[in-house]
Amino acid sequence: MLRGSLVSMVYRKAIQLNAKDIDPAASLTLMSADIERIVQGWQTMHEIWANIIEVGVAIYLLDIQLGIACAVPVGVSIVSLVCSVITMLLVVSRQAMWLEAIERRISFTTAMLASMKGIKMCGLKHILLTSLQRLRTSELTISKKFRRLLIWNMTFAYVSQIFVPIITFAVYVAMAPKNGDKSILDTARIYTSLSLFALLTDPLASLVMSSVSFMGSLGSFTRIQDFLSKEVYIDQRKLTLKSPTDSTEFSTPSFNSEKTNIVTKESEVSYSIKDNLREFFHDAVTVRGGYFGWDFAAEPILKSMNIVIAREKFAILVGPVGCGKSTLLKAFLAKRIPYADHIVVLDKRGHIKEQGGFHTLNCSGGYVSSFELPPADWDYKPEMRNSDFLSDASSSPVVVKSEHVIEAEANKKTGDIAIYLYYIKSIGKLGASIFAVFISAFVFCISFPTIWVKWWALSNLKEPGKHFGYYIGIYAMLGVLALCSLIIACWQIIITMVPRSGEYFHWTLLNTVLSAPTTFFSTTDIGVTLNRFSQDLQLIDMELPVVALNTFATFVLGIAQMSLIGVSSPYTAISFPVVITILYFCQKIYLRTSRQLRFMDLESKAPLYSHFSESLCGLLTLRAFGWQRAMEQRNHQLLDRSQRPFYLLFSVQRWLTLVLDLMVAGIATLLIILVVKLRPGLNSASVGVALLNVIMFSQSIKLLVTYWTNLETHIGAIARVKVFSESVKSEDLPTENSSVPKSWPSNGNIEFKDVSASYIENKRVLHNISFSIKTGEKIGICGRTGSGKSSLVLSLFRMIELSSGAITIDGIDISTIPRQEIRSRILGVCQDPFLIKGSARLNADPTGLCSENAIVDALESVQLMSVTQEKGGLDTDIDDIFLSHGQKQLFCLARAMLRPSTILVLDEATSNIDSKTENIMQRVIREKFANHTIITVAHKLDTILDYDKIAMLDAGRLVAFDDPYTLLSIDSAFSRFYASTVAEDQD
Repeated sequence: MLRGSLVSMVYRKAIQLNAKDIDPAASLTLMSADIERIVQGWQTMHEIWANIIEVGVAIYLLDIQLGIACAVPVGVSIVSLVCSVITMLLVVSRQAMWLEAIERRISFTTAMLASMKGIKMCGLKHILLTSLQRLRTSELTISKKFRRLLIWNMTFAYVSQIFVPIITFAVYVAMAPKNGDKSILDTARIYTSLSLFALLTDPLASLVMSSVSFMGSLGSFTRIQDFLSKEVYIDQRKLTLKSPTDSTEFSTPSFNSEKTNIVTKESEVSYSIKDNLREFFHDAVTVRGGYFGWDFAAEPILKSMNIVIAREKFAILVGPVGCGKSTLLKAFLAKRIPYADHIVVLDKRGHIKEQGGFHTLNCSGGYVSSFELPPADWDYKPEMRNSDFLSDASSSPVVVKSEHVIEAEANKKTGDIAIYLYYIKSIGKLGASIFAVFISAFVFCISFPTIWVKWWALSNLKEPGKHFGYYIGIYAMLGVLALCSLIIACWQIIITMVPRSGEYFHWTLLNTVLSAPTTFFSTTDIGVTLNRFSQDLQLIDMELPVVALNTFATFVLGIAQMSLIGVSSPYTAISFPVVITILYFCQKIYLRTSRQLRFMDLESKAPLYSHFSESLCGLLTLRAFGWQRAMEQRNHQLLDRSQRPFYLLFSVQRWLTLVLDLMVAGIATLLIILVVKLRPGLNSASVGVALLNVIMFSQSIKLLVTYWTNLETHIGAIARVKVFSESVKSEDLPTENSSVPKSWPSNGNIEFKDVSASYIENKRVLHNISFSIKTGEKIGICGRTGSGKSSLVLSLFRMIELSSGAITIDGIDISTIPRQEIRSRILGVCQDPFLIKGSARLNADPTGLCSENAIVDALESVQLMSVTQEKGGLDTDIDDIFLSHGQKQLFCLARAMLRPSTILVLDEATSNIDSKTENIMQRVIREKFANHTIITVAHKLDTILDYDKIAMLDAGRLVAFDDPYTLLSIDSAFSRFYASTVAEDQD
């Protein structure tokens, strides 16, 4: 219920928020990591009060045995608990820092997965591999602050278990003469007290660990509470003519004679709404004293604008790049509306129909929402046409195909030894060996004292209290060694091994994704892939190491306790085969179920996360069509589906706990029967050792099965990574091993020889294409939508496979050259510019091989250096420069200028930019790439009419290839296509 309620609340709140307040990556973290952490923390909530009761009962019984010395366990426990509370207070802040680092990495990963075509074309695989891995390393470094606190909490949990018997016995012996107690410590008193110590320290350790988990969940609760406390939109369509101060005023008419009025600074506007209603209806657009910008805190881009455009008049907006024409045009087309403080919508009679902030009106389903405008913090296209309004909201359709292709291929029996070896490989054999040695030392140091106190008790029977210093000193030394061994073992696995395995598995996932073929991204939902970078890595980073630590320590401890029981009471050891048999069948039955349920749990979360991410990315579309309720119902359906395996897994775990508790009760009963029946022939000290170890062994067996089964289910994350890396075949082939000269391609000769290519086997998209491009030639590629233009370009970048034929560059068959080498040697600029999250310098020169002067010259060539300099220079974060779409495209062209090559490929690079930016690009291409071989996929045919040759495709076939004027002078496919295009433009 808790998980279901939280997921529903987060989703419902997300689709109600102002779009500017939504960070998809942060929201997804709330949905996944934070809610999972809350569920884990609250599962142990009832352990807290139950453990407190157990501690109280144990202290009372100790008082009966040791008198005033029973206060020692209380004091030690309080000190341990206070230390734990102090560290727990730091857990929340340290955990928040870690989660923020996770959000940054997930956000970058999401952007990468959405732009894989551009990344591959630009040859940025290794750059992104390095950048994201650096983020991962930083994340793991930040997490060490949290992990150190975790180690200290684990240490404090064991301080009581280790030192309470030592200090208590020392105090008891020291106070014995004052109390007139001459018996000192006999066998009965020692082993009864040790049994009570176990009853005290075990719940105390559980109390500390449960408190840590619970406090950690409170940090996640705080994050969710902050999210749920964000302001939602409020319907403000009631009549009020009071304009907010500190705002800008702008007006534009609607097509149905409605008016949208965006109110501005009163001190800079010389008219009121009432005074100008009539004037607004006579003109198409009226702007007076308008101030426009993209950031309220920054200097306005346009100042004191006074413009009147009459109805049915044709107006042209001209000016140099960066003068503000796109900003003004977006204001005319209502694209500035999202940046207004207050909006008033008037109907044709001049009555106020709506008013309020943009996000309020945009979500209300009224006039403003009909524009389907993105929020103010979205990346706008610099050129918008009327026909684009209705297409923008759905310009990036989400294709969801089989989400479980990879999982279906996985072997559900994750307990395979190969998976454990794979995990050990990730953490290193040396590190695993060091961990095993110190855990074994820890187990020895906490188990051997049961024998040591036996010898102490026998010594007291002969010479009471004579060798107290010797025995208590060795006892204390064993305790110190146990604590030191525990700290070293925990440090080794949590601080040293976890970051190593975390980096290894992230690198494996990232390299697999970046090396995946293009078809992988069209057939696999982004949410499924993103789930591996979030959910699976979370299990590997946090839960799996702790479970592995507990499992191995409990396993070694169980062996030690069985050995002590067998030595001290051979008759009791007779029950071991029965116990082991019961445990074997218990874990076998449980694991068969829990493995499947764990996989089902992980798999069922993927569509839930995908739906959540897609809802946030398409929030404007949902609101425009009024689909919020339908999407919320869909979220409930996916949530219910994911709750089934989650609930069943939880129920199976509770069943296991019940079965193990009943088994422990049976073992204890059997032992007492044996002791009573065989009492005359048993040594009291040996019976004490056996009874004490049976008590602890019963608890160890219970914990071992629990930890082991948890390990088997959590190791599923490792299995998923392993299966994913093995199932997703790399696009790189073993035959691609030819080396090329550093200057290749030196000439830029390209030849297509009977090329056929396909994305999917036996489904060709290119058919028998043959043509050649000479050094320095400019080739334009055109054709209708779906004709194969982009596929032809992708074949040059080895992004689709050739079914037959060959492509040669400077006489070398590119099928023999590594793909990454080809992409790094060919300059590619695609339709959607991709900029790496980082500095302007990194984006201009990802390889870091160019001088600053070269970077400055390149940016000056595309007229972006002044913009960059105004924002702080080359070391400024690229997101802080606020580049428009056209400027981003110019930036990508500047990046291409800094890379050495003789071939430039433009895949509809000018299709979504204004004519001025296009002219800049054409000028730069002609000046800076004059000697390059240029291949351009053209959206506008006029841009390639001066090229050397035109290649026209139709249905994947080359139907025309010659110089443009020859093709236009005859009845060719190109001339007919050109004529139809001109006719469409005229219409």
